[in-house]
Amino acid sequence: MTAAGTSVPSRPSRLTRRPSLAGWRLLRLELRRSTLLPLLPLLAVLLAFTELRNDLSHPPLWPVRSADLQVQVELIGAIVAGLAAWTAARDGRRHVTDLVTAACWPQWVRQLASWAAVTIWATLFYAACIAVVFLATARQATWGGPIWWLPAVGAAAIVAFSAAGFAFGAFFPGRFTAPLVTVGALFAPQIGVLATQRNQAWGRVSPAVNATVSGTGTFFPFHPGLSIAQIVFLAGVIAAALGVLAWPAAAGGRWLRRAGAMIALAGLVAAGAGMALAGTSRLEAEGVIVPALHTAASDRLITYRSACDNSSAVPVCLHPAFRAQLPGLAAYLDPALSQVAGLPGAPVRVQLSRGTPGDISGINIGSAGGTSSAISRSIGGPTISGSPPVLYLSPSLLLNSSVARISQELGPSVAVTIIQAVIYGRPAPSPAQRAVEAALLKAAGLRLQAVPPGTRLSGNGVPGPEPGSPVSAAANRFAALPAAARHAWLTAHLAALRAGRITLAEIA
Repeated sequence: MTAAGTSVPSRPSRLTRRPSLAGWRLLRLELRRSTLLPLLPLLAVLLAFTELRNDLSHPPLWPVRSADLQVQVELIGAIVAGLAAWTAARDGRRHVTDLVTAACWPQWVRQLASWAAVTIWATLFYAACIAVVFLATARQATWGGPIWWLPAVGAAAIVAFSAAGFAFGAFFPGRFTAPLVTVGALFAPQIGVLATQRNQAWGRVSPAVNATVSGTGTFFPFHPGLSIAQIVFLAGVIAAALGVLAWPAAAGGRWLRRAGAMIALAGLVAAGAGMALAGTSRLEAEGVIVPALHTAASDRLITYRSACDNSSAVPVCLHPAFRAQLPGLAAYLDPALSQVAGLPGAPVRVQLSRGTPGDISGINIGSAGGTSSAISRSIGGPTISGSPPVLYLSPSLLLNSSVARISQELGPSVAVTIIQAVIYGRPAPSPAQRAVEAALLKAAGLRLQAVPPGTRLSGNGVPGPEPGSPVSAAANRFAALPAAARHAWLTAHLAALRAGRITLAEIA
């Protein structure tokens, strides 16, 4: 018999007692059933043959590889946005919206859990891409370290793509939403690129635009101002996209919808602030500068201790980041250097000149307040100066990275510069000086061409004397001597040769 008025105490539900534990279970369930999870291996294979393969084919320089990681989010972000839209449209596509409305969690909370699952897997996948590229670079690079701001922008872009795609899928569920969102996300960053090309500074807020130029992080510091503006903008996009999910009446109670409205408003403010900061940016010789986030102390060039190769006739020294190019460049310069090594006026060392950021990056700022720029990749020619003489090469040469491209940029000019600095002693060269120059260039492996005045040279040759002329005969006679004999003759007669007192008949 039960006493009247006695109530049986009810046990609080497990969800009421441990809401945080139930939330983790909801997130774990979404992580396990995420559409992105089974597609990750396929996405990895796709990137391995496209973006990652392209990244690792670039020079093993930390700034270059870091910038590659930011730019590659265009493909990953488009795929993630499409999958997020597909996940958000899941309930509407399966016509179970009314069924899940009866769940204990508000709709907005369930949507955030679904979005978080897609975003976590996408972020972990992007982190794996960063690890692959940076581990490979760590084994190849010889100087410096990662520029973390650039992959940080990429990570923020991945989250923003996911949030924006999820919002579209939630409000416009359907079978064609995901592919349309994927295509839109693939081309959306290009709007900023096109705006930048038309001198609209606000377009730099796009994650497809990075703040680096040639030489950034190697010869002059990286300026993170634009990356900060991009992250602020992307954070605003994330907050706005997630906040609008709470606006429908079915999303939850009044307080929850108000919270969503405040988050969306804060996101719009942040996105506007990021775009405004990017709008004040200007392209300088050392990269993209945001005045509000820039300090003059960061404009100083990076100091470094040169790495040298002593296997050639004279030491060849480069920036330590290009240590791998040293043996090849030394071998390329050695034939010309060995012809005059030890003679008065011959360079005793080869090193990089201390050019300005504009000389290195090849960027000349226009007159429109830095919004327009003319980009010139003209490479400064080799020069010999100083006492003792030093052969200076432009740092721009190294930004091509490969020795083949460096030799293509230099061409025969470096050999001509080296030999003329020793042989020529007055503006108008004498026939004997021309003959000795031609002989040394020929001994250095250059192809001489006799061309009529006003005719362009073919291939990689240099002007030479007319065949059969006295200058040509003297040059052939001197070039036929052993290297030691040529060097001994130059040691004994160089002063007279530079003064113009040697005749063609006196050459060897």
